[in-house]
Amino acid sequence: MNTGKEVSTKVVRVSPSVKKRLEVFQGGDTPNVVIDRMITFFEVTGFNPRYASRNPTALLEKRMEDLIRIVKSQERDIFKPILERTAGLAGGIHESPDYARMMNEMRDLQEKNRQLRQQVADLGQAPAMDVEKERERLRRLADLVKFQLDPEKFPRVKFSDEVKVPVTTLQLLIKKINEEYVL
Repeated sequence: MNTGKEVSTKVVRVSPSVKKRLEVFQGGDTPNVVIDRMITFFEVTGFNPRYASRNPTALLEKRMEDLIRIVKSQERDIFKPILERTAGLAGGIHESPDYARMMNEMRDLQEKNRQLRQQVADLGQAPAMDVEKERERLRRLADLVKFQLDPEKFPRVKFSDEVKVPVTTLQLLIKKINEEYVL
């Protein structure tokens, strides 16, 4: 920046309205110092007053809108598909091999239970004590299943009445049934 010790070599002619506007920025400085500061500002910022808009905030708002469009397109094209795939994996317990195996084991247990009921019915002449003992055993089994699979214990699926039952819960239930109730 010039110190003001340079000798003026040119005279700049300005209109009275421009002179008044320059005086607003001038404060106590000379016109030479003010003009030097303006030119330095333009050089440092890279701002060219020839292409200046009357409303610089409009340019900023346009850039902000462009950025928002970019972010939305990334959300739509990148993040949303990733989220859907992740949600599909998390909610895809029904597609896991463990789930299919456990459902088969539960069907086997149901079949075994049906066979036991049939045997109890066929043994109608068996002592009443044995029938009551088996009934009590079946009641305990039903209570165990109701307790272990109580829907209030498990997290709910978004926007649904369904609950997510962890595979480990089913594994432990089947193990307990196998140990205590299957002959």
